[in-house]
Amino acid sequence: MANLEGSIQILDHEGNLIDILKAENVTSFNLSPDEKYIVAGDNQGNLTLWTKDGNLLKTWKAHQGNITSVVFSPNGQIIASSSDDTSIALFTLTGEKIATLAKHLDMVNSLAFSPDGTILASGSSDNTIKLWSIEGELIKNIPVNSSSVNSVVFSPDGKTLISGNSDNTVKLWNINPDSLKETGTLRDTLIGHQNRVTSVLYSPDGKSILSGDNDGIIKLWQSSPQNQGIEAGIISRDGKTLISIKPSSQPPANIIFQSLDGEITRVLPYLKKNTLITSLALSLDRDLLVAGTTDGRIVQINLFPNKEVNWDFLLKTIPRQEAIAIDNHVENRYYHGEIIDLDFHPSGDGFISVGIERKDYVVKLWDKQGNLEKTVNPDDKQAIAALRFTPDGDKFIIARTNGEIELWQSDGIAQKIVDRINSKNIQENLTSLAISSDGNIFATASSDGTIQVRQLDGTLLLKFDTDKQVVNSKDDNSEISQIKNIYFSQDDKTILVIRSNGSISAWTMDLDNLLQRGCQWLKDYSSSHMDFYQELCEFDS
Repeated sequence: MANLEGSIQILDHEGNLIDILKAENVTSFNLSPDEKYIVAGDNQGNLTLWTKDGNLLKTWKAHQGNITSVVFSPNGQIIASSSDDTSIALFTLTGEKIATLAKHLDMVNSLAFSPDGTILASGSSDNTIKLWSIEGELIKNIPVNSSSVNSVVFSPDGKTLISGNSDNTVKLWNINPDSLKETGTLRDTLIGHQNRVTSVLYSPDGKSILSGDNDGIIKLWQSSPQNQGIEAGIISRDGKTLISIKPSSQPPANIIFQSLDGEITRVLPYLKKNTLITSLALSLDRDLLVAGTTDGRIVQINLFPNKEVNWDFLLKTIPRQEAIAIDNHVENRYYHGEIIDLDFHPSGDGFISVGIERKDYVVKLWDKQGNLEKTVNPDDKQAIAALRFTPDGDKFIIARTNGEIELWQSDGIAQKIVDRINSKNIQENLTSLAISSDGNIFATASSDGTIQVRQLDGTLLLKFDTDKQVVNSKDDNSEISQIKNIYFSQDDKTILVIRSNGSISAWTMDLDNLLQRGCQWLKDYSSSHMDFYQELCEFDS
């Protein structure tokens, strides 16, 4: 270890002092993998190499600025150093320069070799991680969402790179030498530090991660925290943002905003003790988030009390510490039991909820300020799994866990779309519901991973099993995790599936073709359906 008196102390594995090396102004040092050599960099840009027993081998000029990091390759034959002059240099043990890497735009803070020695990773204040070959060629540039990267390290198996960042997070990045496209994709973000993360380290067995921050706090993490999953999740109407609740054994339970590729853009803590959030809804203008809880509360969270802040701007650039507290929220208990589901009216002027009220499932309609406008009692003891407004806002659809689907007018008049007596292909154990943007098609998901797509008259258009056919998944384990929510994409050609492990999968469909097929089935089915056929199926061919 280095100290302020200008020396490096060499200790054995039990902490006993072996030797002291004289070294002035040391800013970084490292021990070779075979423990034969020690290299140190100073604030003048010099590197110095010793044997472990203290024999000085060489000192040479490596950079024009402060040396910020110095590492040995796994075979101990290459020394890599970085500097606040934005450069990286590779040297042999004799001090001969192999290459200079000069693609960063700001100071380079950290370096790490992959376990096989084929990749060098660098983290910089220019908000990027760069991956290099040992010949000095740039392999991949990884943007890190407007955050300085202070520390990088590879997992022992070389399949993951972790970074400690100035936005108080630890990020896990995929590394796949056989897939340049997959390499550098974000796998997970660890949240918990209250100050910038300055150092990260993997345990030798790869099962744990240590991170330290500028407050002197050290945290121990499991290396696969994504298995914690989510309690609830929704996708914004523009299809760009996942909003989810990460479970927590003690407050705060974080409300996470992230892009669909996994990049976290905002974190809000929900500070209510012993309460789980079960459902979420986002207003059309995206400034109000409504959350339902297990104890019957509806929490209205004003995301942007300062109206000068623009949503798109915030998603890209706002520092997390400026968005860490929920200052403007209203919380009231509206049900005696759990809130099952929520949805905002398409106009953005109000929202709808379904919850348990003295063993009954009760639907309530609210204005945007949270004032109750109407209560609807569906008069059926069968559990409700989900509800959604139709795009015109005049009706809403209820999906029951037993597979029955009902179309309701706001005045309380209901029409069964799918019932257990007359309908075929009843889907058991429904969990979620989605409606296409034109309101002609809806989809339901069940706990067994199946999704059905139907017309509003209940005609089945498509059925598929997401547990057996993962078409385009953001998580390799998505097939073993329960579906939490489903959404149509804006063009209605894709169904997005959110699972309880936090993964998102996308299922592509040709809905124009499906609608034409469905309308043909409806036309052939019975002449008694012609009025509905003409209303639903008069589209341009």
